Amino acid sequence: MIRFENLAGAFVKPGTLPPECDVTYYQSLFPDLHYLNEQALRDHYDIHGRKEGRSGSPCDLRFAFVRLVSPSARVLEIGPFTAPTLRGPNVEYFDVLSADGLRARAKEHNYPIIEPVRIDHVSPEGDLSVVPSGFDAVYSAHCVEHTPDLISHLLEVHRILKPGGLYLMTIPDMRYTFDHFRTATRTQEIMDAHTQQRKVHSNAAIMNYYTLSTHNDPGRHWNGDHGPQPRVDLAESKAEAERMILEAKGGYVDVHTWFFDPASFRRVMSALLDGNLLSFDLARVYNTPMGSNEFNAILTKRNVRR
Repeated sequence: MIRFENLAGAFVKPGTLPPECDVTYYQSLFPDLHYLNEQALRDHYDIHGRKEGRSGSPCDLRFAFVRLVSPSARVLEIGPFTAPTLRGPNVEYFDVLSADGLRARAKEHNYPIIEPVRIDHVSPEGDLSVVPSGFDAVYSAHCVEHTPDLISHLLEVHRILKPGGLYLMTIPDMRYTFDHFRTATRTQEIMDAHTQQRKVHSNAAIMNYYTLSTHNDPGRHWNGDHGPQPRVDLAESKAEAERMILEAKGGYVDVHTWFFDPASFRRVMSALLDGNLLSFDLARVYNTPMGSNEFNAILTKRNVRR
């Protein structure tokens, strides 16, 4: 019997970027594909495998994805909260609160503290300008969907990275989270937020977050159970949104404002990069494996602007 964890580890080596579909790996996971040749395997993955949630790469899973980062690399992890994904002497952490503040927030929300947190760079506004440059890689998990101005966020990551550096992202797949009933983000929406130099989420975004969210059980979503829409507690949800807007007094309320699946993320990022708004290359967009609610993607900093 093949143990997936062992197989994934064998295929991922620090400093390499595995393809989105490694045909040897793909075929080894799915015995029903044993009769297909290499091209047929690639075609099967593109036509059927992605939408069926079949894994084409070990990097579809977070634990294997982060192994791409060499232990010797200087790395910044954005938003570790109380459960950092990356560890080691060369890893630095950025968050909106200090370590004490994060622990207090975790206690307030009954969130487990996985291990002690060391926060090296703090900005209550999530402003990465407080972070010096010179990193080989930046990693964030479930972060980019929270940023009011995604382009400014990416520009700051670009500044932080060395030429050729990697921005590795773990991103929620809207289809299998509480964002299921939202509309996939369009490129123009991201550009508009940047033109407006948006620092906080709009009142409409806050209201939509509270009134359009559904359950967050990926297994149920994969089985086609997305919950009721509209919500059964719609009146209460509207009241909660109004309360949050009132109490914030124009300040930041933490909600999702960008919504992606692997295909839509690829389209949006390609449009932004092709328009030369960002000096990155879209290196990889890995697939969401069945039962999961997240996918992984990599941007590579260009050495020179096109």
